[in-house]
Amino acid sequence: MGEEWGADTPWQYFTDHIDPWLAQTVAEGRRKEFAAHGWDAADVPDPQDEATFLRSKLDWEQRHHEPYLGLHAWYRELIALRRARPELTDPRLDRVQADFDEDARWLLVRRGRLRIAANLGGQAVRLPLGQRGTGVLAASSPGVAIKQDTVTMPPATFAVIETRAAGSGVMSRRLTRPGGRRGRRGRPSCAPSASG
Repeated sequence: MGEEWGADTPWQYFTDHIDPWLAQTVAEGRRKEFAAHGWDAADVPDPQDEATFLRSKLDWEQRHHEPYLGLHAWYRELIALRRARPELTDPRLDRVQADFDEDARWLLVRRGRLRIAANLGGQAVRLPLGQRGTGVLAASSPGVAIKQDTVTMPPATFAVIETRAAGSGVMSRRLTRPGGRRGRRGRPSCAPSASG
């Protein structure tokens, strides 16, 4: 429905009932349902009106222009990372640990060697990774910084961070796009490099 590029077209309920009685009953039911939530009946879109359907159609060209283009690239980057890293698709919840602070508004999820960090607050936070961080695989904005076994997260930021395997002295390589290019807006891409 366009969420992956931040589509601003509405997603309104529409129908194409042939039976006039059913069409009218559905439309009246919608008006009553919305009235219970404080809507004026005149503001409730008629599900049988073709205009309701047409307003709800996606504008597929949006995804090729800013600001939609950046969000679409971010979704693609995260999907590629999910495909590349088994930790992100492992259904065993006993292998997932999470820490959070409701007051400071941050969350840190540990899945294998990966850390998924989110700072939803208005201040930068410094979070313990539990292991030495080896790279930022994806970040929603610049400024995510790893120092030893902590990560500093700017306000309103999300990042996927790789850590060193327990007992390993080997640093892992950062995933980049073919040709070694970094992701859009300075974020490292998560697509495997052409060399490996």
